[in-house]
Amino acid sequence: MEYVQVRINEDGTLRNQRFAFSDRFTLITELLQNGRRAGATLIEISHDPVSQTLRVIDDGHGIEDFSKLLTFNESGWDEALQAEEHPFGAGFSRCLYASTRGIVTSRGKRIDFDTASALSKAPIGVEEVGDERSAGTRIELHGVDLPDLASRIEELCKGFPVPIEFNGRPVPRTHALTELRPLSTPVGDIHLIGTHSGRFATGIVAYLQGFRVMTLPNYVIYDEAPNVVHLDSQAFLARLPDRDKLIDADVQELKIREQVRMAWREALAHRKAQLASAEFVEDFYGVMRFHRHLDLLNDAAALPRQLCELAADYPVQSRSPYGSYLKQPAMPLRRAQVEEGQVKLVKLDWVDGTNSAKWMLARAKGYVVLTGDQLDDGHWVHPYVMDLNEQAVEVTVTNQRVDSSIETDWISAEVILCDEVSVRIGDDTVTLTDEGLYHDGRFYIPNGEHSGRVVRQCASYVDGNDRLYESDRDADMASLEHLIRRLRMTDPVEAMRSLLRDLQSNRYPCLHGQTFQVRIEQEADEHSVELIV
Repeated sequence: MEYVQVRINEDGTLRNQRFAFSDRFTLITELLQNGRRAGATLIEISHDPVSQTLRVIDDGHGIEDFSKLLTFNESGWDEALQAEEHPFGAGFSRCLYASTRGIVTSRGKRIDFDTASALSKAPIGVEEVGDERSAGTRIELHGVDLPDLASRIEELCKGFPVPIEFNGRPVPRTHALTELRPLSTPVGDIHLIGTHSGRFATGIVAYLQGFRVMTLPNYVIYDEAPNVVHLDSQAFLARLPDRDKLIDADVQELKIREQVRMAWREALAHRKAQLASAEFVEDFYGVMRFHRHLDLLNDAAALPRQLCELAADYPVQSRSPYGSYLKQPAMPLRRAQVEEGQVKLVKLDWVDGTNSAKWMLARAKGYVVLTGDQLDDGHWVHPYVMDLNEQAVEVTVTNQRVDSSIETDWISAEVILCDEVSVRIGDDTVTLTDEGLYHDGRFYIPNGEHSGRVVRQCASYVDGNDRLYESDRDADMASLEHLIRRLRMTDPVEAMRSLLRDLQSNRYPCLHGQTFQVRIEQEADEHSVELIV
């Protein structure tokens, strides 16, 4: 019987390994990683892009066996570190592919080799060069093509735990654990942005063994400091060979997001115990909503003003009523104000052509419109909220004077002129004397109203592609305003002149210089016109 087995072509492996690394800066991160694992307290990097020389010096415990440095897939680290960090033994190989010559000095010994010869498995001599008790390792590489390393070094080292100098200057490490106030969690240490101010960050940057392995979302928000996560090396593994992404990244992302969310719960509970209710809900409502911790508001003695809306101006249909007719209260509402009836809370959809009367009443009565679906089901406020959407509304007029109509591409409605308009919901009533109302296919125009802006309660003038037709809106407002003025005219001569001004007689040259006797009746078909010669 013939047998086969898995075999490794060493020459092919050595030849093709250079194509495994996708990022040329992996060379730097691998050398830094080796220094950290060697217990270094300082790592010095110098780079000359002209001579293409790179030097990395650390003060760690050095290299005991140079052969392990050059052995692929064998890390050489002790058992404790291997259990903690799962090193792969592929790090120094990057130096062989990224340079033409390497010189490594440690513990009084040195190897100096041509990388092409090393990859062809040529023997490399180990020289005795000095006192083996001197700490650290010095690596010098020639032929290293990293012309933009100076501009990238800070980003590469941002979360690294060991101090680093680059060309003689300290490298800022703003995401290193020593620079943060982390919380310990099941996935590692988490530093949250905004725990004292409430100005929270939505982005997350995750580091493993000091190097970034995940950015959430997957684009960078440059003007926002992100939440920082330093992952537990025993619980997470990075993908070979660059180790810049996690294995099973989609699954790990969910774990990381959930732990950031739960870390925020701990921080919120702490701040809730420290702050007055009004200050707590004002500062932290946004982060509670984002991270789904709204139940922390259930017993708070104040309502987030972000959920409260007041009709501060004439209600109209709009793509966004904010800045149009809605505003938020200046301060969070106190629970006592609601429970004692000083503030009436209602639920009411934005103006949509069917609820204008309810909005006019809510505005006149000073109702606070609450977005209650953004609170937890167990919140104390729910029994105090009246749903105006479900309430019947009654609209009546006093002394109706004229009944006409108007129709354009956007609107079609009766026009009713009267002295006053009354709106009633239950026991609450408001009387309108100087503002128009659109309700149930009718424009109600009281004596004090002279504009045509009520058309904006009837139509949004926004099409299905979210395009606003301002010119159509302005034309409809002008048409209704003109109609209202005509309907209110009591002088027949003035009314006729108004009609003639709209005639645009230049379009009808046969009328020029002619005299007519005209009788106007109620119905258009009954008008009589006689030419006087």
